[in-house]
Amino acid sequence: MRSPILSLVAILLSRSAPLAAQQASPYVPIDGWVMPYVEHLIRAGVIADPDPLTRPLRRAAIAAALAEADTASAGAATRETIRRLRAELSAPEGVPLYRADMYVGASAATQARRDPLRPQGASYGAYQAGIQLAGAVGPIALSSHVYTDRYLRLDPDYTGKKDLNPIGRFTDAYVSLQGKYGEVFLGALARNWGPTGIDGFVTSPYAYSYDHVMIRAGTPTVRAEVLATELDDMKNLGDTLVHRYWSSTRFVVRPWRWLTASIDNATLWYGPNRAFELRFLNPMKLSFVTRADDSLPDNQKSIVAGSVRIGLPRHVALQGSLMIQGISSGFLSGGCCDRVPSRLGLMGLIDFPAGHGVAARAWGSVVTRWAYRSTEPESAVMLRGVGLGQNFADYLELGVSASLVPRPMITLSPELVFLEQGEGDLRLVNQPLPDYGPTIFGGVIERTLRLGLTGRAQLLRRVDLDFDAALHFVSNKDHVSGASDTRFVGQVKGAFRFGGPVHLP
Repeated sequence: MRSPILSLVAILLSRSAPLAAQQASPYVPIDGWVMPYVEHLIRAGVIADPDPLTRPLRRAAIAAALAEADTASAGAATRETIRRLRAELSAPEGVPLYRADMYVGASAATQARRDPLRPQGASYGAYQAGIQLAGAVGPIALSSHVYTDRYLRLDPDYTGKKDLNPIGRFTDAYVSLQGKYGEVFLGALARNWGPTGIDGFVTSPYAYSYDHVMIRAGTPTVRAEVLATELDDMKNLGDTLVHRYWSSTRFVVRPWRWLTASIDNATLWYGPNRAFELRFLNPMKLSFVTRADDSLPDNQKSIVAGSVRIGLPRHVALQGSLMIQGISSGFLSGGCCDRVPSRLGLMGLIDFPAGHGVAARAWGSVVTRWAYRSTEPESAVMLRGVGLGQNFADYLELGVSASLVPRPMITLSPELVFLEQGEGDLRLVNQPLPDYGPTIFGGVIERTLRLGLTGRAQLLRRVDLDFDAALHFVSNKDHVSGASDTRFVGQVKGAFRFGGPVHLP
């Protein structure tokens, strides 16, 4: 009897698809050098978003969007940028693709965290070097990126071994079977499900990429997806070692080109004798209903979220997401008799062309104090101390930014961001009843006003230069009432890329 999994793979890779649809394509990483230009072109309305609410994008999908770019009102710098990107990404249909992309470079910064809005750590200088191998043959795409970067020793959010010499890791390492009706993926790749440019509530790229299985089934109009992985073991309050597992599923619909919506459900289950459980891998069910239906003990956490992207006339785009982990009777007050206070998240943003090739954005997001954690430490939504969704809770963030291409292959983005950060932390264990306190903004609120400028430039076709410079005006610094600080936060990175397509006999 044929295995159900093998049957599913056969359906997803249906041979009834034409050759062009059968040709697989590697992914362009979210932090790849191509993406700042692509994201600007999408926000400026020059190209269509190949896959709204989803990152990363496939190499072939970006190339197709660039080929259909609306350059009627675009400036000369934008048109030349599109031409160079097309030359880099385009490949003959149906022809096997093999690439070996190498680079060497260096970086320096005033602090060590990748999130510059919440700086942490000392200033540093670091070297880096790496090679990414990628290929696509028929329905199979493969990739493996190995690199060394001294910065890994300093980043507080990197939780691998830091005493290696040289220190390094694999990322974007996967095998992907892609077909007309879906994909079967095994490997490590950073993903973001939700509004683009903001970490998703249940699936985000904040944590360093981790190995997982991902299955996508459906059409461009309707599809279902499931991502599953094994998390790190942790000890509970009774000092017993428990196993932890994670799944993130969603159902995505795109009935019209202007509307994309998803229903997301993430589940973390744990226990001394737990293993992978099929009941939590079903993208067409909500796991909190499964728990009640199967009469399971309360040793899993369920998160439900929804996201939407609406395209309006004149290339204006609205995006938003709502996350619900639990709503107490007290709602925002915390309640007196509920097991935990309300655990919610809300984000929204608007992108719109501002004329002369400028893309503008305004956004806001809020996450309540008790999100992503519970009374048991092993139920915190994190991998080795780093958030699987967002890495921070108990905050309100508002911001405006713009991006422009003043010269070919150069992007500049000024921004103004305001952050209110409470003392809630997903790495803390919840206090026992009745001492929960407010649902949002526990303790002393630290406030940050960030005035910044980020940019990327490609020099001489092979040299990439990135910079991030900002002034932070901080009150109640480190959650100390009355403490204030004005701080410069900056980073610069440079890399020389070489290599490219490999022609095999």
